[in-house]
Amino acid sequence: MSSRKYLWIFPDSQYRWMWKDFAHHLAARTGYRPVFIPFTEQDRGFYENQFGERLDAEVAVQADYLGYVVRGGDPEARPEAVIARAKAYEDRYGILLMRDMVLGCRHIGRGFIRGGLGHPESYASTRATHLLGLQACLKVADFFEDLSAKYPPGLALVGGGGGGVYMKPVSLICRARGAPFRSLVHSRFADYYYWADSEFEESAHLSQFIRNYPEPSPAAGAEVARRIRPTGLSVAGFQAMGRNIRWPRIAYLIAYTYAKHVYGRLKGYRIARVGYKPGSTARSLVRQRLHWNKLNRLNLKGIKDLEGRKLVYFPLQTEPEHSLNVLSPEHSNQYATVLELALSLPSDALLVVKEHPYQIGRRPAHYYEDLLELPNLVMVHPDEPSLELIRRVALVCVITGSAGYEAAVLGKPVVHFGRHGQIRDMPHVHRMEGFSDMAIIRELLDDGDPEAARRRKIDGARYFRAMEDYCLDFGPMNSHGREQRPTPDELRLIGESLLKTLPEFAEQLCA
Repeated sequence: MSSRKYLWIFPDSQYRWMWKDFAHHLAARTGYRPVFIPFTEQDRGFYENQFGERLDAEVAVQADYLGYVVRGGDPEARPEAVIARAKAYEDRYGILLMRDMVLGCRHIGRGFIRGGLGHPESYASTRATHLLGLQACLKVADFFEDLSAKYPPGLALVGGGGGGVYMKPVSLICRARGAPFRSLVHSRFADYYYWADSEFEESAHLSQFIRNYPEPSPAAGAEVARRIRPTGLSVAGFQAMGRNIRWPRIAYLIAYTYAKHVYGRLKGYRIARVGYKPGSTARSLVRQRLHWNKLNRLNLKGIKDLEGRKLVYFPLQTEPEHSLNVLSPEHSNQYATVLELALSLPSDALLVVKEHPYQIGRRPAHYYEDLLELPNLVMVHPDEPSLELIRRVALVCVITGSAGYEAAVLGKPVVHFGRHGQIRDMPHVHRMEGFSDMAIIRELLDDGDPEAARRRKIDGARYFRAMEDYCLDFGPMNSHGREQRPTPDELRLIGESLLKTLPEFAEQLCA
């Protein structure tokens, strides 16, 4: 085993403009040798040739567990031996492979994602079985165990994430070895990002910063409320969705999907062998338009139609998606949550449900009709602005959605079914352990204390202002879709936002 420590880099496509130079920048500041761990051989070639300069790092392409599944796994593996190894791995790290790894994979975990069965099928998802899923998890676990012996991690960096089949073993190894794990995640506001220290987007360093942040004046709540805006990611995504539901655009995307698939097959690209089937993708594109038409025919409510009622808001989340299936492995069933919420409301309250625009076309048949059969539930149209709805309701309930963060900052009480997340740093966010303690909903709806309402707005404003002062602002860097390499000043800012979370390197910031 090597005595030297290494800087593990998991370069993702969203931030691909920064990883190569950032790795070299951090190597100079930490003394760790970079190890690039790209997802595919194509990614490896990209980073090795990016900017016309060589990649000064070790490279280890991740184990292709989806290709392994498509090929049928190890044909000589005895089922009882695979199961025994899987159980030993679970016992070693205190996890469950189905909940903590497979659920986070939209391919081999597709069967668990009941609210997103309209998502395209892949070659891997149609081949996956329980035994192949276990073999896939063990293949990835073995890959990282071997890598940690060859290149012991001193620090592991990923651009968002940390869970699922392809990343959960990394966070487990880092915890077992005492090596820092950092994930660059979105704060849920503007283009503010921070380095989380877990796969659940939590940061102990940020929590301490929020606790020590000065309390703002009572007027701060109104000032912050005026500045809350939808995130840059959501605005760009909603605009793209609006274009993609037009029939000419759908025809173009279907043709492009098939052409891309044929090209990928001819070139031997991994994605064409294990990824989404073009026919299933085409059907999904058509279904998106048909479900949009269905939602229009259902004559859903608008915000103005809900005046005079006590409202509880539950925004549906995209599924499958990291924010649900990875960040909340203990609670992921949205339909069951809607049903239990509706049963837990007092007679003077209505449950308001809004579909996430990204999700349209992915729900099973009759999903919306089944929801609307609940007598104390109304659905609002996806076009209705979520922030305006939050301002008018008495209570917001979420699993891990961004609407919970926005509501809490605006001073609304929030019921949070997820067990993780930075949102827990606001005292008026009530973490639910499950469906057994739903009585809290009635208590929150009956609480009309004006002093408590004032306190919530102050705490929400403090959280938001602390985020502004703490986070890395990617807005001025034009990071979405960027191709230009980072400037020295940008590297310094990104590096400082990371190093301040690492006590062993924080003194460099004062040098």
